[in-house]
Amino acid sequence: MARYLSAEWLDEMAEAADGAVVPGVEPLVVQHVVTGCPDGDVTYSVSLGSGGVRVTPGPATDADVTFTADYDTAAAIARADLGADRAFIEGRLRVSGDTTALLGPDDVAVRLDDTFAPVLARTSF
Repeated sequence: MARYLSAEWLDEMAEAADGAVVPGVEPLVVQHVVTGCPDGDVTYSVSLGSGGVRVTPGPATDADVTFTADYDTAAAIARADLGADRAFIEGRLRVSGDTTALLGPDDVAVRLDDTFAPVLARTSF
């Protein structure tokens, strides 16, 4: 059971993404910056496009959108205890970059949830 945002967890997320395809989505790189993590701040990105889905640790040089949150907020969103929309409204989640890039097909988020659900189900927080 990998700990949320650990190197092992990022590896498991990358494995889950391998082979996943989200058809009909424009290329998009979403960077996640999580501050106040137990082992220090963590940055990773999720890339979508014709080549499939990819999870990459570290800062993205080509991020279209960046989500920034503290550890407690990010963990609550990952556990589905808090919606990203609610976290944004409450000022707990900051979004920067080309936010219009997120206005793609509605099922993209659902497909990504399906892709990563097995990893999140066995994640320790």
